[in-house]
Amino acid sequence: MRTKASVGLVAAGFVGFGAITSGPVDASPQPGFMGSSSSSVAGCPYIIWHLASSLVGDIHGIAYYSDLSGVSEVRGTMDSNGKLRLVLSETDTGNGPVGSIDGVAAGGHLVGTLTGLGCANGNVNIKQVQDINDIRNARGGGQ
Repeated sequence: MRTKASVGLVAAGFVGFGAITSGPVDASPQPGFMGSSSSSVAGCPYIIWHLASSLVGDIHGIAYYSDLSGVSEVRGTMDSNGKLRLVLSETDTGNGPVGSIDGVAAGGHLVGTLTGLGCANGNVNIKQVQDINDIRNARGGGQ
């Protein structure tokens, strides 16, 4: 019993030492889209969007209801003309929005139509940002 406790303390010490000696992570800017959109269904919460985009046209991220009732995974692609298709899939965290978006990235915004289940219906118009890691980008960009 004493040996297990000692091994646990030593492991905790190494983890703690690593946390102390490693410096802050300097993340590269991650372009994407951030904002919120309303549902076309009366009485539904807003959908909050945090989407990262890559140079090769892949888009991934999360969407969740503003009342925090559920989170969904968002995956899709954008072609060289800015046309995009996104699919929202429910995760094991609540009942997030489920559906798909057909739209376009133009003029600094992602504009499209969300078609899905329940509250996951409506127009989407969210701001394109240079870095989704920059907290200042979380302030704006919705309907």
